[in-house]
Amino acid sequence: KNNSEHAFANSRARLRMATLYQVAGSHNGIVVGTGNKVEDFGVGFYTKYGDGGVDISPIADCTKSQVWEMGEFLKIDQ
Repeated sequence: KNNSEHAFANSRARLRMATLYQVAGSHNGIVVGTGNKVEDFGVGFYTKYGDGGVDISPIADCTKSQVWEMGEFLKIDQ
């Protein structure tokens, strides 16, 4: 059967990444990751060739609370 929810979730992450690379390439840009310290280095859970496929990860060394603090400092809406 081809109805695995896990496989569908991984496919969505891979399609999203392909779309991000297309858009970035069209604008001479790069794909920036949004994973924090726990997501990228603690748990280490990501979809191979999906949300883990980024060019840079500027907040990878930050904890989640540090990311929230940065958002508050930069006045980013929740």
